[in-house]
Amino acid sequence: MDAARREFYEETGVLLPLIHFTYLTTLQLAYVAPIFTVKATKDQFSLLAYNHWEIVALQWFSLDSLPSAISPSIEQALRVLSKQR
Repeated sequence: MDAARREFYEETGVLLPLIHFTYLTTLQLAYVAPIFTVKATKDQFSLLAYNHWEIVALQWFSLDSLPSAISPSIEQALRVLSKQR
């Protein structure tokens, strides 16, 4: 979970306590991808602080209005998440 927290911070600029992270699943892709959900609020994010080398744009979407161009790993993680809700 420490790695998920560190990765989240590196990409978003937001450092959260581990209690905000919940393990969801591990996807078997071309690599092993542990997936976590993170409890955060919009006001914790700066539109300027995220890692521009890894993230093209940072925006908020409701689950029913996600962009059509999302990665296959995100699609898989969302399917797992929808089964748990």
